[in-house]
This record gives sequence, C-alpha cells and structure tokens, in this order.
Amino acid sequence: MGAVAKNLFREIGFVFDISEKYRRSSKLEILMTYLSEAVNAAKKCIVLSHFHPMLLLLEYDLAVNEVDYLVFIFEIFFIKLT
Repeated sequence: MGAVAKNLFREIGFVFDISEKYRRSSKLEILMTYLSEAVNAAKKCIVLSHFHPMLLLLEYDLAVNEVDYLVFIFEIFFIKLT
C-alpha cells in the first residue's frame, strides 16, 4: 500500500487502519474493473455518487492502486429564514 493510501483516512478523521478489515463490495469491484480498463486505455472518467462513504472507499482503492484522481465534494445546506 502506498503512503498516500495510508494517510488518506487519517487526514479525513478515521483513526483505524482500513487495510486490515477492508474488502471490496461487488459493486465497487465492478466499478474498479471499469476504471482499470479506462486507465489502461488512457481515458478519463467521472464517478458521481450521493453516497459519500462509497466515494471514500473508492478513493482508498484508487490511492492503493496509485491511480491519479481528483475529488470534488459538493454540499447543499438548507437554511430556514425567519
């Protein structure tokens, strides 16, 4: 595992070593297959999800496999005006 992957979850507040217990779900396994094919073909991909923990797991896998990636996080806040 690369140094980036080791520090990734520490930076976002996780204090445990995810590499000890982490196993990919079937959905993430399929996505990583598609992404590895795209990387091998020198293509770019966009992955969208409203499920933030899934994106964190994807980010971990990309870091472990030393794949370059960029993350955009958008948050919507609703404020009640009185």
